[in-house]
Amino acid sequence: MRLIAALGLMASLTIAACGPAATASAPTVSPTPDEAQLLANVRLDLQSTCAPTRDGLPEGAIAAIECRPASDAVGRVGVTLFDTQDDLMRTYLGTLEEREVEPRTNGGRCLPDEPSEGAYTPGDEGPELSATRSACFAREDGAVQYLATLPPFVLIELAGIVADPEAVESFAWLGNQDTPGRPTIWSATGPMSPEK
Repeated sequence: MRLIAALGLMASLTIAACGPAATASAPTVSPTPDEAQLLANVRLDLQSTCAPTRDGLPEGAIAAIECRPASDAVGRVGVTLFDTQDDLMRTYLGTLEEREVEPRTNGGRCLPDEPSEGAYTPGDEGPELSATRSACFAREDGAVQYLATLPPFVLIELAGIVADPEAVESFAWLGNQDTPGRPTIWSATGPMSPEK
């Protein structure tokens, strides 16, 4: 009986100590105009899952959002807005270098067990790289990471939760109706639909 009373007292002390703090929601911050633009133009199926993120932005980034989609393939989607296309490309190519992914590898198509990088639009044959690029590679945990540039200012990053590069890449392109098209995660002209 004493043990039950002691447990009851401990539970009420814990509830009293954690009461308001445990139930209070984190303070919400109003999005900046740049963050609001990113939120408004993210793909329709992602819109309710996104929020601004301000920690650890790469050099030259002026805004970013992070989305948590309901997907069996992708756990997180990041959309980052840069001040210039040079800043966008510097971050993209820097990430490839860190991951030891060579530009123009495997034609840019995500393949099992192999990193890839390439332009998703024609015209990347010359000495300068096209600005419309995508890459995928395996992380240390074996899941796939996908990056794509949406020139002139936006970089998207998908953190896969599977070791299936085609599934992660397909999520980035859901609803694309153009040939060759582009990833549909974000669009400067308004949110795209994941439906064809």
